[in-house]
Amino acid sequence: MEGNESAEDNGRVARSLDPFLRGDTLAFTIDNIAPLVDKPNTFSALIIPQIDSKYFPPFHLRRVNVRTELLEKSFYYAATRGMQENQNRFDFRNSVRQGGYYIVKSKDLIDLNAFGKETIIGPNQDFFAQSIKLDTPYLETKLRDKNSLTSAEGYASLSNSEWRSRRKVYLYCFYCGQGDSLLLITSNGSAYLIDINLYNDASVDQYLDNVQNILRSHHLTTDSIKGLIITHKHLDHLRGAKQVLEKGRLNIESLLINLDYVHSTKCVHEFLSTASQRIPTWINVNSPGTIQNGLTRICIKNPDIRTANVLGAPDINDSSIALCIRFGMNLLYLTGDAHAEILETKFSCGSVDCQEQSMLKVSHHGSMTGTNDRLLNMLRPRYAFISAGDSKIYNHPHAITRSLISLQQPPVDQVVSKHIRRTVLYKLDGYTIRKRIL
Repeated sequence: MEGNESAEDNGRVARSLDPFLRGDTLAFTIDNIAPLVDKPNTFSALIIPQIDSKYFPPFHLRRVNVRTELLEKSFYYAATRGMQENQNRFDFRNSVRQGGYYIVKSKDLIDLNAFGKETIIGPNQDFFAQSIKLDTPYLETKLRDKNSLTSAEGYASLSNSEWRSRRKVYLYCFYCGQGDSLLLITSNGSAYLIDINLYNDASVDQYLDNVQNILRSHHLTTDSIKGLIITHKHLDHLRGAKQVLEKGRLNIESLLINLDYVHSTKCVHEFLSTASQRIPTWINVNSPGTIQNGLTRICIKNPDIRTANVLGAPDINDSSIALCIRFGMNLLYLTGDAHAEILETKFSCGSVDCQEQSMLKVSHHGSMTGTNDRLLNMLRPRYAFISAGDSKIYNHPHAITRSLISLQQPPVDQVVSKHIRRTVLYKLDGYTIRKRIL
């Protein structure tokens, strides 16, 4: 008996070596919640501790595996559409919420080994229910720019009918680990950054050098960015954006972000705080519309009145800003992390005929929730780019997604960023799309 107690105590001491559990309590927010493919009825909640961290790299984050019952019912059905075979009814506790703010006793986390890879927190161990707080210190409504433009006003302000006949359209897809980061240059020479995911100071400097070298190669002003688009407020789509702004090397005219979807995490709060000082114009992207840049047509397909906030999109991924960019007979589909069913309805007007070529930024890093047969058959992409990192938790891209893309006819030129670890350029001339690995 004493030997067993000693072993248990030693295990507790070993687990308490986690530096985040040395105090009496740990405060944190939940960034995202994702189903675990290899564990039925189990989800992984990514938590962002309330600590001083510039980038919140993976080693500053923690994960807690939870049973389905701990989720909100609306989130569960939104997050598992088309992939949940188990039709059992759950008694949902609504205690694990994306964007939720919690203060938990360190002892409780240690006793449960809550951060253990094999630990699964069920209803009987639900420390979330007693520790959720409504008075989050990261309330982002305080940071909303009073001078932000509506969607319609913003799209009109960015439109420019001037036609420069010698320009093409370029989409640079950066390797950024488990996240997204793109640079779009329109036929009129307007540059848009779409999401940022950087892990340290060195990667920020390298990223800025890369962006400015690209702009220079196109004979554009090397500090001029028309807009920064944050597709949604998950960490892997805005990590390092704060530091990019603080460097002051880019003059970003407009921030395009959905202000209606509240996701009050520390990283979102810090990014918006910096953006309020560095980006003069904010555009609240909460409805569809068009930005006309000469011969380049940027169509914002999502969000809309149904997906712009948590009531219509219980999973924040479905609020992603999704773009269809048309140049002549070429199309670019940029999807954020939206589910396939959302993209089917939003991109239905952009289907192509046999003479057109298109490129698809595969949704949600190649997750099975972001791509299905119907979407692929409708869009018929000639090229597919999957931005994914080495995370073994998510194991992106999922094999079923790659298989669905591989079975398409005519064949799809498919690239996974973590396999090449280099920038991929897609160049549109209005008739064909050319791919180049830089």
